[in-house]
Amino acid sequence: MALMLFLLPACAGGAELSSGGATPSPSPAASISPSEGPSAAPSPSPTQPTSRAERLAGRLTNVDANLKTGIKEWLKVDDGRPRGKRFDAIEILGLKKQKMMRTLVKRASLSHKVLPRLGSTLRLEAKRNIKAARGLYKLTPPLKPKDVKLETSRADHPMKLIRYYKAAERRFGVQWSVLAAINLVESRMGRINGPSSAGALGPMQFMPATWDAYGKGDPFKPYNAIMAAARYLAANGAPERLSNALWNYNRSDYYVNGVIAYHRHMAAHPKSYFSYYLWQVFARTTKGDMQLTGPGNTYPY
Repeated sequence: MALMLFLLPACAGGAELSSGGATPSPSPAASISPSEGPSAAPSPSPTQPTSRAERLAGRLTNVDANLKTGIKEWLKVDDGRPRGKRFDAIEILGLKKQKMMRTLVKRASLSHKVLPRLGSTLRLEAKRNIKAARGLYKLTPPLKPKDVKLETSRADHPMKLIRYYKAAERRFGVQWSVLAAINLVESRMGRINGPSSAGALGPMQFMPATWDAYGKGDPFKPYNAIMAAARYLAANGAPERLSNALWNYNRSDYYVNGVIAYHRHMAAHPKSYFSYYLWQVFARTTKGDMQLTGPGNTYPY
């Protein structure tokens, strides 16, 4: 399979919704606010200025907590369609967190100062995201802005996707979180379906010849693509030889390590899947990052 090289994991992306440490639930209106909310740490006194690392750690912690609460509230009332004011609110929170994570990926000295200031679960998530993204960055050279021309689309409903992952796990023995991690890295859960620069297609990015051998039906349909990915991984040794199977999926140690990092976090903290689902597509260009999907993007395709 061909990784969409401009789609690096946006480290931010990822928001932690782990089961560790329940946050007291505010009122529904407060819980879905995209702002950083009233729970933000009080401003420091003029005699004790806050460093950039302290400010970023505080903002990241606060957005993470509000995102957890917002998703919890959204799931209570979800009618099967990821739309509406509640979803819009958590989508904005997810984007805020993603951007902060991207900052930590790109600024090593800052990340070293921020990480010790985070709670244990959020710190572990950030470490895994940073490690994964820095490796995957090595596979994604910046493009000229004029060369970023791909069609984007909405991701399928998160509950529908997780049903597909778990159906594939039952059939082929490949953990749902592995399939979700591949879907995340390859296409941001289907927000870009290709073709990639190498000709790979669909949300799981299959080369046509590989699809002919392992796929059934339309490679652009998430269910078909997820089942084919599980079938391919099982044929190459998963779950017992997962690293080997992933290396055959995309022949890069950086890719293998990145997928395993996201998989391990989702496997240990299943609710984090929903925040990874909210990651948007960013392209690295020679003039900086270009946001291709999600709130506030101006990408025309």
